[in-house]
Amino acid sequence: MSDQPPILIHGAGGHAKVAYSVAIANEREVIGFLDPNTDLQSLFGLPIYRSDPFRPDAENFVAIGSNNIRMSIAEKLPGPIATLIHPSAIISPEVSIGTGTLVCAGAIIQISTRIGSHSIINTQASVDHDCQIGSFVHVAPGATICGGVYVGDLALIGAGATVIPNIEIHSGATLAAGALAIEEVPRNETWIGVPAKYKP
Repeated sequence: MSDQPPILIHGAGGHAKVAYSVAIANEREVIGFLDPNTDLQSLFGLPIYRSDPFRPDAENFVAIGSNNIRMSIAEKLPGPIATLIHPSAIISPEVSIGTGTLVCAGAIIQISTRIGSHSIINTQASVDHDCQIGSFVHVAPGATICGGVYVGDLALIGAGATVIPNIEIHSGATLAAGALAIEEVPRNETWIGVPAKYKP
């Protein structure tokens, strides 16, 4: 294991398993999982805690897929926060990645892109040059975000979705799986289809 601090993963579902795999790929020690909403007692041979086993030497990582739930937990975290980037991710120079963000296997982030805190750039997602990705965003597996795109806080870019260059996806918006955004997606709206249109 590395000489970096150990990690406590918040959550014990599918996304927590992915976060665990990224931590292990980076030779980070995981001390366990914190999840009061599961009947499981352990995961990967590690304990699942019902309350925070606070360790001053450990970093926290919130591994919850829901943007809003991830935000509500992250805002209450007591200690330092880990950022996890899979070694197979390709990250260009001059990329800024915020605290608590997860970059999964095979993801590509191109030059001069900025990503906020506690966001997810999922498996084989592609974020091209000069993008601005907010905090608590989820870019799902296989999504493609072309250059110069703005994605606001708490937005969801669904699996396999595509955003053409210089489009704005506003805060809280959802671009459905497989959708193609060729125009601005307003705040808190869900857009589906090819090309994507508003879904009331």
